[in-house]
Amino acid sequence: ALLNTRIAQVAEFGVQQRSPYTLGFKVSLRDINQKPTPASQRKAKEIEQIILNAGGKYGPGGFEAFLRMIARDSLVFDQCNFEILRSRAGNVVGFVPVDAATIRRAKIKGKQLVQGRRNPDEKVAYIQRIGEKRVSEFGKDELAWGIRRPRTWVKSNGYGYPELEELVRVVTYLLNAETYNAVNFTNGIHASTILALKASMSTEQFRVFKRELTAMMKGPANAKRLPMVLLDPRAEAGKQELQSVNLSKSNAEMEYSNWMNWLIKLSCAVYQMDPAELGFVFGNEGQSSSLSDSGPADRIAASKERGLRPLLRSISLWMNRWIVWPIDEDFAIDFKGFDSMTESQKLDLDVKAL
Repeated sequence: ALLNTRIAQVAEFGVQQRSPYTLGFKVSLRDINQKPTPASQRKAKEIEQIILNAGGKYGPGGFEAFLRMIARDSLVFDQCNFEILRSRAGNVVGFVPVDAATIRRAKIKGKQLVQGRRNPDEKVAYIQRIGEKRVSEFGKDELAWGIRRPRTWVKSNGYGYPELEELVRVVTYLLNAETYNAVNFTNGIHASTILALKASMSTEQFRVFKRELTAMMKGPANAKRLPMVLLDPRAEAGKQELQSVNLSKSNAEMEYSNWMNWLIKLSCAVYQMDPAELGFVFGNEGQSSSLSDSGPADRIAASKERGLRPLLRSISLWMNRWIVWPIDEDFAIDFKGFDSMTESQKLDLDVKAL
């Protein structure tokens, strides 16, 4: 749910911005103080068309599909890769996403190993491995390498720090908690009651009684079958007794609900997302009154500021570095409409200003 929500939000920017009040992308001059000329406007439209095609017949089916693919790779692996397509003259004409799980940085060797740093002019910068086979090689300008959470840690070898790596324990706890609750409805992994019987019946009579009672008391899919024990088959007739020992514990005793909510909050915190975006609206900790509390809409807007905006900024940086600037360094792509007011809000502001 976390990934799909962010991916859907990013995909909304996969079209050209038609008006100042809509979401989309726009290619414009990097110098905001420079006035666009008819020639620069035509050039910006050409670049926008290249971006919309996103590789043409070799691509995933347009820029929106491209954004969905690289956003998922980035959120899962903290690594985004797409191949740059060029014409025979060397001009950028398209780009195609590449499975980030198969891309590795080329092994450092020779003088680079002695010096302890990579040569920026090295012919092979990245390789693609499928299974145990090396299938492709790429230079620095042939394949985009996008990292959102870089580290200076030497042993990271230039790879990012994906959120899921940070959430390994939390995801495991979520799986275990769901399994704990699910088995109550699927199979008899534990018994809720033990029936202790003190009677003078014979062993054969006890087996018949146990078989009939078990058939009546077992739950769906044989869940929580009733264990029975004959404590003293030689007991006197006046001392026959039937006891029930309750073994079940309520989920409230284990704080099951609070534990699940805490894990959801942790997951959302690492992904810089408010749980309200997923439909989980939690109150403020220790708050006794909600009269002054902001609504879910305000919380979702603040959540997008924390999580969606940095993701879009990273994607625009990767697009500029490997697509737009190699075509023309005077232009840049920006995702627009994030801060735009609606037409009614603009009208209200104009009325107040007047």
